[in-house]
Amino acid sequence: MKIPEEKIKVNLRIHPNINAKRAIDFWSKITKIPKEKFGISTQISRVSQRKRPKNSLPYGTLKLFAHSLQNFTTSKVGSRG
Repeated sequence: MKIPEEKIKVNLRIHPNINAKRAIDFWSKITKIPKEKFGISTQISRVSQRKRPKNSLPYGTLKLFAHSLQNFTTSKVGSRG
């Protein structure tokens, strides 16, 4: 599926102990999306609090938005590094 770059937005969700620059470098390399397209949310999920080790998602999770007036698509991708 071809999506024009100007239609793509990326939100990176990371734990406070994660290095944001390293996480953006990782996801930018994997997705080939420019680093300038990334927004960051630092958060701790209430559901998983104290249930998982802090390093179980070393690069956080990525939420990718592709939008247009005709349609809206959201995908979630997680990585364990």
